[in-house]
Amino acid sequence: MLQNMFANLAILVSFIFVGSQILKEEGLSFNSPLMTRVFVGIFAGTLGLVLMNYHFEVKVAFIDLRYIPIMVASFLGGVLPGLIATIIVALGRLFLLNSGTYPTVVAVSGIVSIGLISVSLSHWLRHWPKNYLWSMLTGNSLLIGNFVLYLFTKDFMIMFTMTVIFLIASYVVYTSLSFVQESNRLYRKFKKESVQDPLTGLNNKRTFNDLLDKFMDNQEDLALLVVDIDHFKEVNDVYGHLRGDAVLKKVGTILIENSRSHDIVSRHGGEEFTILLPHCTQEQALEIGERIRKTVEDYVIEIEGIRIQVTVSIGISTKSSLTLNSNQIFQFADEALYRAKNNGRNRVEV
Repeated sequence: MLQNMFANLAILVSFIFVGSQILKEEGLSFNSPLMTRVFVGIFAGTLGLVLMNYHFEVKVAFIDLRYIPIMVASFLGGVLPGLIATIIVALGRLFLLNSGTYPTVVAVSGIVSIGLISVSLSHWLRHWPKNYLWSMLTGNSLLIGNFVLYLFTKDFMIMFTMTVIFLIASYVVYTSLSFVQESNRLYRKFKKESVQDPLTGLNNKRTFNDLLDKFMDNQEDLALLVVDIDHFKEVNDVYGHLRGDAVLKKVGTILIENSRSHDIVSRHGGEEFTILLPHCTQEQALEIGERIRKTVEDYVIEIEGIRIQVTVSIGISTKSSLTLNSNQIFQFADEALYRAKNNGRNRVEV
């Protein structure tokens, strides 16, 4: 019995870690894409079938952990994956294991019952913190599992044994899920921070450099805007760094709103931003740059009752026979930016 019980636990933990790697990028929630939730239902149902093949005998009863994948799919993914897993496990018990009519009916009834209860609870408790999962796993398993065993054996020793097994299994599953969920959360967090500026939510300098290299190789018409907030140090000195951060975020928003949908806005560092404009001529880049300059100039940023106005200087360069690589197109835009600064700021220069 112990050998197969540990086999069940090892299979459960292995499937949890494999599933966590498959869903590492997007995670799993009630709002996950349809195909993700369908996959989770099939994955959990398959796990239930595998667990049934490693059942262990306690007196006259055969016990396994087939219920747990159904509950995990329901509590983490919602109604759809829970129902899919329930159907797969129930059909597997009906057609793959031949143990007589009465035991089969009782077992399938237990699977369907635990599936319906799980998907119902997952809907009602979807806003609860996920640390309720262990309680749900344990309570649901013991309630239905022991009821099924009582109908089949009326042996309280078997029911006690199953109680101990499901308490252990629920704890192992809960701790494994908690570990992989936290690991995946940190992975997504660090991955996002590696490509995104944490203050503004824009692309960071590293992402900008990678995309600029790519566009220089593939795009015929390419323009680059380098945008710098004028006298930003004075904003920080007069209003404080927290309000300065709010100004940076608002300017970033203005850049996005006044660029085209496929343009790429990045924060290059400090008060400097860049905008990559694929399929863009110099005339179009000038038009976009002037629109951004005018919008920033006219916009009043209100922070805690304080009204702040800033302006920006913009340098523009375009891909040509003179800009042979990424460094050169950025250098020309940077030189144009400094001309705008030297000519009085709040200007667009090419």
